[in-house]
Amino acid sequence: MSPPAPTPPARIRLPWRRQLSLVGAYARERLGRQVRAVAFITAYLVLFQVFVLKAPILDFAQIALGILAVVVGL
Repeated sequence: MSPPAPTPPARIRLPWRRQLSLVGAYARERLGRQVRAVAFITAYLVLFQVFVLKAPILDFAQIALGILAVVVGL
């Protein structure tokens, strides 16, 4: 005869606001990490283009959307 199957743990019930608070805190922390990771590289590339290549930054809005896509995609 096999031992009885273990019972699953009881589900934790949280109010909707508490759930949103937990998810929001997690998302803010992750987003902050991604922004810090991309900011250094972005600043380096901008400074290199402006001071070394002496080229203007064209299509700033398109570049900003691309950087935003990278941050969200990470």
